[in-house]
Amino acid sequence: MEAQSQHKQAENTQGRNHVMLYFRQKRDGEGSDVSDAATLVGRNVKRIRQERGLGQIALSEYSGVAQSTISNLEGGKHLPHRATLRKLAEALGVDAGVFIMEAAEEQARELLTRAWANVGVLEHHMANPPDEATFDRALDEFWAIGSRPLELTLQIIEGAKADGGQYDKDLLADLIRAEMALMKLLPRVEKFNFAQYGHRHKAAG
Repeated sequence: MEAQSQHKQAENTQGRNHVMLYFRQKRDGEGSDVSDAATLVGRNVKRIRQERGLGQIALSEYSGVAQSTISNLEGGKHLPHRATLRKLAEALGVDAGVFIMEAAEEQARELLTRAWANVGVLEHHMANPPDEATFDRALDEFWAIGSRPLELTLQIIEGAKADGGQYDKDLLADLIRAEMALMKLLPRVEKFNFAQYGHRHKAAG
């Protein structure tokens, strides 16, 4: 009995890790990877359900997934098991990977907005030096973004390959462009920071 319980626990963990393939843990204070992934996946399940004109109770009847589970999933209260997503996908007439892929692409678009905004802010600050605290806040965002565009690009490709799904090639190209812009900006930012304020930013090491 204990061995069966351990096997079931390992299976559940593996199923949730499959969902987490698309999401990377954030820095402390920015929200957890689990809550962000759950929110994005749940939002897409709800959207597709509503597009099909179904209520939660009807979807529960068609899929065999408890209505309470659907409610919690759509509310972003927990990460769904891949078996649950598969049942919901079959009932809604979509591929299970759609829920995750669309969530990952939504996260990618949000990241692009952050990345290009940060590039613009840093360019402005280097042309018009602000006080040190203001520049440090922009650098905090710069280091928080880090190599995330490239990592998310690889995760989306790997996820699509695993699920046999499709991905937005233009979106991935935009992520790579953002990563290149950040990499190109890095030496200039570090040189300016040292020359203007006389120190290296804490995140630079």
